[in-house]
Amino acid sequence: MTKLAKEKRDKIGRVVVLTVLVISALWVGVTQPLAAARKTKSASALRLDQTLHTLRRNVAMAGKLKVDLVEAQQRLEIREAKLPEGDVYRWIIRTFNNLQSSKVDFAALESPRSIESRILPKVPHRTAIFSLAGTARYGDFGTFLANLENTFPLMRLQRLELEPTHYDPTEKEQETINFKLEILTLVKASPDEQ
Repeated sequence: MTKLAKEKRDKIGRVVVLTVLVISALWVGVTQPLAAARKTKSASALRLDQTLHTLRRNVAMAGKLKVDLVEAQQRLEIREAKLPEGDVYRWIIRTFNNLQSSKVDFAALESPRSIESRILPKVPHRTAIFSLAGTARYGDFGTFLANLENTFPLMRLQRLELEPTHYDPTEKEQETINFKLEILTLVKASPDEQ
């Protein structure tokens, strides 16, 4: 080998090593930080997109909740309109006379008595309890109870006693019962009580 060829080979070797060093320096100094910055921006953009999606969903839910709240308030006002207010005994007589039919006879209606409310959550209404007794056929009594619960969902049946009207009944009398109900109802408070 000649001296010139060896010098050329050494020069080419140095150029190759120098090129590898420059490329490595560029890779470590420029490309890597740019890739890391791109990754960070990508993750940040993904988080922002998720946050935006969550905010849009929350805004849509808030609109739905606002509509649901208005509907719930309307339903509550309708139910509260059916609550007794003022003279509760008179309201009960009037109401149960409307519920009475030829198939369900009321024999006794006791005066309501106010009791301490144990209903949770606390409501701005008083509670009253009253008793009602009468006679009816089994099926008619069931229909009456269903009608009572559907018409007055804010009333609660506290006690129910049933007994046959005759202990040695004929076939027609077998289906007739005496009943006694104890009913708890909410009572609207007058404005000065609230």
